[in-house]
Amino acid sequence: MGVYLLEYPWINDDMDMLKQDYLPEKLEPVLKESPISGCVSVQARQHEPETTYLLHLAHQNAFIRGVVGWVVLCFQELDQRLAYFQQFPKLGTIWI
Repeated sequence: MGVYLLEYPWINDDMDMLKQDYLPEKLEPVLKESPISGCVSVQARQHEPETTYLLHLAHQNAFIRGVVGWVVLCFQELDQRLAYFQQFPKLGTIWI
Protein backbone atom coordinates (compact mmCIF):
# COMPACT_ATOMS: atom_id res chain seq x y z
CA MET A 1 0.00 0.00 0.00
CA GLY A 2 1.37 3.40 -0.96
CA VAL A 3 1.57 6.30 1.46
CA TYR A 4 -0.82 8.18 -0.82
CA LEU A 5 -3.62 5.84 0.29
CA LEU A 6 -3.23 6.98 3.89
CA GLU A 7 -2.85 10.68 3.13
CA TYR A 8 -5.22 10.92 0.17
CA PRO A 9 -7.94 8.26 0.57
CA TRP A 10 -9.93 9.79 -2.31
CA ILE A 11 -7.28 8.59 -4.80
CA ASN A 12 -8.56 5.32 -6.27
CA ASP A 13 -7.08 2.66 -8.55
CA ASP A 14 -8.20 4.56 -11.66
CA MET A 15 -5.95 7.51 -10.77
CA ASP A 16 -2.49 6.09 -11.45
CA MET A 17 -1.28 9.49 -12.63
CA LEU A 18 -1.85 10.88 -9.12
CA LYS A 19 -0.03 8.05 -7.37
CA GLN A 20 3.37 9.65 -7.76
CA ASP A 21 5.28 12.72 -6.66
CA TYR A 22 5.52 15.69 -8.99
CA LEU A 23 8.55 17.50 -7.65
CA PRO A 24 10.38 20.42 -9.30
CA GLU A 25 13.17 18.26 -10.71
CA LYS A 26 10.55 16.30 -12.66
CA LEU A 27 8.62 19.37 -13.81
CA GLU A 28 11.47 21.67 -14.80
CA PRO A 29 12.56 19.70 -17.92
CA VAL A 30 8.94 19.51 -19.08
CA LEU A 31 8.55 23.28 -18.74
CA LYS A 32 11.79 23.91 -20.64
CA GLU A 33 10.43 21.92 -23.59
CA SER A 34 7.09 23.75 -23.60
CA PRO A 35 5.84 27.32 -24.04
CA ILE A 36 4.80 27.29 -20.36
CA SER A 37 7.27 29.25 -18.24
CA GLY A 38 5.99 28.61 -14.75
CA CYS A 39 3.43 27.03 -12.47
CA VAL A 40 1.49 27.51 -9.25
CA SER A 41 1.73 24.83 -6.56
CA VAL A 42 -1.64 24.04 -4.99
CA GLN A 43 -1.74 22.26 -1.68
CA ALA A 44 -3.55 18.92 -1.76
CA ARG A 45 -4.51 18.58 1.90
CA GLN A 46 -5.32 20.72 4.91
CA HIS A 47 -1.95 20.49 6.63
CA GLU A 48 0.07 23.61 7.43
CA PRO A 49 3.49 21.87 7.15
CA GLU A 50 2.64 21.13 3.52
CA THR A 51 2.17 24.88 2.95
CA THR A 52 5.62 25.49 4.43
CA TYR A 53 7.11 22.73 2.26
CA LEU A 54 5.59 24.14 -0.94
CA LEU A 55 6.84 27.62 -0.05
CA HIS A 56 10.32 26.15 0.45
CA LEU A 57 10.15 24.55 -3.01
CA ALA A 58 8.93 27.82 -4.51
CA HIS A 59 11.82 29.72 -2.92
CA GLN A 60 14.30 27.25 -4.44
CA ASN A 61 12.70 27.14 -7.91
CA ALA A 62 12.00 30.35 -9.83
CA PHE A 63 9.53 28.61 -12.15
CA ILE A 64 7.17 28.02 -9.21
CA ARG A 65 5.51 31.41 -9.40
CA GLY A 66 3.10 31.01 -6.51
CA VAL A 67 1.66 28.76 -3.84
CA VAL A 68 -1.90 28.13 -2.71
CA GLY A 69 -1.58 27.10 0.93
CA TRP A 70 -3.66 26.41 4.01
CA VAL A 71 -3.83 27.83 7.54
CA VAL A 72 -6.12 26.86 10.42
CA LEU A 73 -8.48 29.85 10.54
CA CYS A 74 -9.99 28.95 13.92
CA PHE A 75 -6.54 28.90 15.54
CA GLN A 76 -6.30 31.23 18.56
CA GLU A 77 -3.07 32.74 17.26
CA LEU A 78 -4.39 33.29 13.74
CA ASP A 79 -2.93 36.80 13.57
CA GLN A 80 0.51 35.40 14.37
CA ARG A 81 0.20 32.63 11.78
CA LEU A 82 -0.87 35.07 9.07
CA ALA A 83 1.94 37.45 10.04
CA TYR A 84 4.39 34.54 9.74
CA PHE A 85 3.20 33.63 6.25
CA GLN A 86 3.38 37.26 5.06
CA GLN A 87 7.15 36.86 4.76
CA PHE A 88 6.67 34.54 1.76
CA PRO A 89 6.11 36.63 -1.38
CA LYS A 90 5.04 33.62 -3.42
CA LEU A 91 2.12 32.76 -1.13
CA GLY A 92 -0.77 33.97 -3.23
CA THR A 93 -3.80 32.43 -1.55
CA ILE A 94 -4.75 30.67 1.65
CA TRP A 95 -7.53 28.08 1.65
CA ILE A 96 -10.38 28.75 4.05
